[in-house]
Amino acid sequence: MRTEFSRKLPLITLGILLACQKPPRAQPVSNIPPETHLFVEGATDTVGARQVLYWYGNDPDGYVVGYEVLVDDTSWAHAEFTTARSDTFVLAAAESVIVHTVQVRAVDNEGAVDPTPAQLVLPVTNTPPEVAFQFNTLPPETTLPVVTFFFEGHDIDGDETITGYLWRLDTDTTWNLLPPESTSVTILGIEPGERTFILRAVDEAQALSDSITHTWTVLPVVGRVLLVKDDLGEGQAPFYRSVLEELGIAYTEWHVGRGLPFAFSDLYHTLNSLGFEVVLWFTGDSSHAVAAELALEDYLNAGKKLLLVDPHMLDPMVVDPQSSPFPRNILGVDTVVAPNKFLIQNAPLPGVYPGYPDTLYISEPILSRFDGFYIDSALSDPLYFLPDSAASPIPPQWPPQAAVALRAPRNATQANIIFFSIPLSGLNGQGRAREALVHILRNEFGL
Repeated sequence: MRTEFSRKLPLITLGILLACQKPPRAQPVSNIPPETHLFVEGATDTVGARQVLYWYGNDPDGYVVGYEVLVDDTSWAHAEFTTARSDTFVLAAAESVIVHTVQVRAVDNEGAVDPTPAQLVLPVTNTPPEVAFQFNTLPPETTLPVVTFFFEGHDIDGDETITGYLWRLDTDTTWNLLPPESTSVTILGIEPGERTFILRAVDEAQALSDSITHTWTVLPVVGRVLLVKDDLGEGQAPFYRSVLEELGIAYTEWHVGRGLPFAFSDLYHTLNSLGFEVVLWFTGDSSHAVAAELALEDYLNAGKKLLLVDPHMLDPMVVDPQSSPFPRNILGVDTVVAPNKFLIQNAPLPGVYPGYPDTLYISEPILSRFDGFYIDSALSDPLYFLPDSAASPIPPQWPPQAAVALRAPRNATQANIIFFSIPLSGLNGQGRAREALVHILRNEFGL
């Protein structure tokens, strides 16, 4: 007899069997690659060379870990990876318009990349930079083999887009590069002759400015003696030239009557880098020696020789003793005691130092451009004094023993400095100044 239990058994067995079977295996879901968006602010019909590009990515099943950026290339192997979402690009535009293509594709956390990279096509235009010489800074028509040029560059796209300056001389075959912050260039060792300096500016887009040029004449360095003609006229120059040539001493003549070079570096290198061991510096109606004090100090500290004939060096209207200590500290002048006096022809200047002519005589009808002074006896020796009242045809009313010439350092076998506050060429009565100059060149300076 079938019971109710027996009737239900097949159904229970079937349920157990079904419960023991494994569920079907789920199908894996593939990673969805990210999407990338790329844009630039403003219109893109024509843009400047410097552009800031922006991008971002979306990943529906993960997150973006970075971006690959490709500029003007078709191989993603050359792309650069970045986690940034913007960057500044300088797109070359050396010609009027150049088309550039920028592509960006996002990379997600599983390494998938956007199969359809975002792309911008940018027609780029650029205004070339400009460069000009700074006003009133060009070197004179004639220089020695050192010269400095001052310039300034501008760019309508922004001065910060200038990346440097290219310069060369006409004798060069290659360009020299200066950094963008440069405002000058000093050139040493220039070949003598007519030279031309050429300068161009270059910007971030590799655009070049028009060239600017300056042509001038470079004199050669001759001998170890530099004759500085700090006078507009011929005046005293023949006196010094004739003595140098009579003694067979080779020399270079440098004219600074219209002013020293605009660049202190040119003055400094002329005195200290061109091989001069003796400088003969004489002044006329005006003097530029005061502006050369720092360069002259280094020159003298190197043990070199200086004959300075400068009636203006002690003039308080020209030189402030507080701001210009050269006369006191270097020359050894203690006090100016007889400013702006005058002497007439044949007035005697007594000398006191062995080896020099015992007296110099005024050879000019009237000589009025000089100062008397007292020296610092610890630094210098006196050479010549103003005449006392009894010896002068016109009583000058100056203090006794006022010097007009000295030598330094004191008691040295050979002097490094000879200073006259009165024009030496105007003291050649009876040829005595000529004798004194020969003694200075031969015995003091060893030429």
